[in-house]
Amino acid sequence: MKMIYCKQLIILLICAVGLSATGCYTYEAVKPTELPKLNGSYEKTVGSTYNPNNTSTPIVERSVVHLERVDGRMVEISGPMDARVTRKSGEAIVIEHPIVARTNAVSLFVKGGNIAEQEFLLQDIEKVEVEKLQGTRTGLAVLMLTLGVAAITMGVVSTTRE
Repeated sequence: MKMIYCKQLIILLICAVGLSATGCYTYEAVKPTELPKLNGSYEKTVGSTYNPNNTSTPIVERSVVHLERVDGRMVEISGPMDARVTRKSGEAIVIEHPIVARTNAVSLFVKGGNIAEQEFLLQDIEKVEVEKLQGTRTGLAVLMLTLGVAAITMGVVSTTRE
């Protein structure tokens, strides 16, 4: 009987760790001519700190880019992110990082980790969106997940004692 609960607990903990490693992302609509600013976006570990319990925490450096939204407001994009170009026909193409983009008077040229260079006529583009990590939303999701796992774990432990 106790072995079943231990297996369930291990599965819950594996799920919790896996879900906490993911983030909540949204897409921000930006002007098509802003996409080249993502060229060279990066994220790399530059060192680590050591805690009193002999564990290390990585120090991560990320590029920061400010892009102009369609409405003229600015949005900050941190680290390498994916983009999505939607044509007026409704076809949406996701471009995975690393992204390399350039523009001229009539076209946007984009290539990424998943596609070779493609040309999009500016007049045929419905919208260009860039992925943005939502730190607060991710933190709340991880907190709720942790509380849920703790509640389930406490329930499992209390039923094994009965």
